[in-house]
Amino acid sequence: MNLSLLTLREHETFAIAETFSCAGRKSVTDAQAKALERLSQRLKAAKGGLFTHANRTTLKARQYVGVVQLGAEAIEIIPKIDGLDEQGTRTNLFRMLARTRRLEIHEADTAKWWTLPCSMPS
Repeated sequence: MNLSLLTLREHETFAIAETFSCAGRKSVTDAQAKALERLSQRLKAAKGGLFTHANRTTLKARQYVGVVQLGAEAIEIIPKIDGLDEQGTRTNLFRMLARTRRLEIHEADTAKWWTLPCSMPS
């Protein structure tokens, strides 16, 4: 199974549309948006949810980082750090997490996400 990865930064908005898109106008389907809403409601520790509605057709990532898999697609939320590209931001995030000394991170653990393409449907 090929996994398509939509990468967002904290507080970035993305559309609710007919198709999942990780290039150009970033979007998720209506069914995926509803799944994200259910997940946000279940994770009560994330006060206010993982995503909020910016308006009727747009969602906004909140101040949480991580990866959510939605079947054959996934959404990765990375920190909003000025001056760093996506890979630099991921590296910085993993270094910060490793500094806690409570989390062992090995490069092989992150390689899968770093190499996922934004594959568009044919």
